[in-house]
Amino acid sequence: MTGLLDYIQIAIGIYMGFYAIRGKGKIYENEFVKEGMEQKYRKTIRLWLAIISPLIIIVGTLGILGYNDGTFTSPAMILWILTMVCFVLLLVQTSRLTDRSKAKSASAAPAKPRRNPAFDFDDEEAGEDDTTARLENKSADDGE
Repeated sequence: MTGLLDYIQIAIGIYMGFYAIRGKGKIYENEFVKEGMEQKYRKTIRLWLAIISPLIIIVGTLGILGYNDGTFTSPAMILWILTMVCFVLLLVQTSRLTDRSKAKSASAAPAKPRRNPAFDFDDEEAGEDDTTARLENKSADDGE
């Protein structure tokens, strides 16, 4: 029986392959890349996407074809573990190319002011609010 995860893996692999070939998109944007390392950052991501993409597609295909029996020695599981190792290496390399001091200073900066909420609940005065007073007046009128 094939699971939804196998089809999702194939879709993710195709998506990653598309961005590896295209070489531009949101996945390549990072405002905290070290000075002079922008090209290396983009090439690193592109290389790892080109490696990970076929691995994910193969793992999903093997799952659909029934070669994943859940043991650690099955071909699909070995390729899946290799794919996860590649993801970790991608994260390690991109984090080394990221300037942490820029990221910390950006997070320490004051947050942008929020837009006005749909409902603004101002604090009422110490007395009763209008709704309660109207309800009490109505019940007093009904009791007369």
